[in-house]
Amino acid sequence: MTAGATDTFSEARDEIISDALANVGAIGPGEAAAGLPREHAARAANRVVKALDAEGMFTWRMSRLTFATIAGTASYGLSASAFDVDEPCSYLAAGGTTRTSLRAMASDDYRQLSDRTTGGTPARYTIEKTLTGQGRILCTMLLFPVPAMTGDTVEYQAAIRAQDYTSGATSSPFPSNWVLGLTYAVTAEIAPAYGQAPLAAQYAAMWREEKARQLGADNEKQGFTLVPFGGSY
Repeated sequence: MTAGATDTFSEARDEIISDALANVGAIGPGEAAAGLPREHAARAANRVVKALDAEGMFTWRMSRLTFATIAGTASYGLSASAFDVDEPCSYLAAGGTTRTSLRAMASDDYRQLSDRTTGGTPARYTIEKTLTGQGRILCTMLLFPVPAMTGDTVEYQAAIRAQDYTSGATSSPFPSNWVLGLTYAVTAEIAPAYGQAPLAAQYAAMWREEKARQLGADNEKQGFTLVPFGGSY
């Protein structure tokens, strides 16, 4: 027996959907998806990965990005690949080395500001989201106070949306440990079209369990302290 020497296993879109089609009996085990069933399952795979953006901000899909301020300008469009921002952000004056925190505020708090043109060093921000014709969310950051200087730097942690499966050879937009769950999810998604409602329910339950396991593993490992409440505390 020889031990494995690599850890690069991954599956492309058509490998995942071929296994899903085999699960519902549309093709045989090991056969390659083709024709209309392949197109149908490919759309299902893209729906699955897009829906997962709603599960939150994956640690492996966060990106530290920056933009430069313009004096007197409060509104800044963020990266087109970002669908949300993780608090806090930071502010660095041009030529400086010490960052200050930018804290999020709710959109209703921003709308209630009596004077949104107040200039100074920004300390707070809010995110506005708009929808494009392609179904993409675009984020705009509104700073308060409004930057008084040009060339200062705002750094933000962007949550990057899942990339499309653009072809059958496209690798999964998730780490390889998600491949099992994605196969379950695509199976559950396509099963009703093949008259397999009980199978859809079975694989949907398997997908929920596997998804919960993966989401539980996707977090920053930090210390945990229990603090008593009451008395002199």
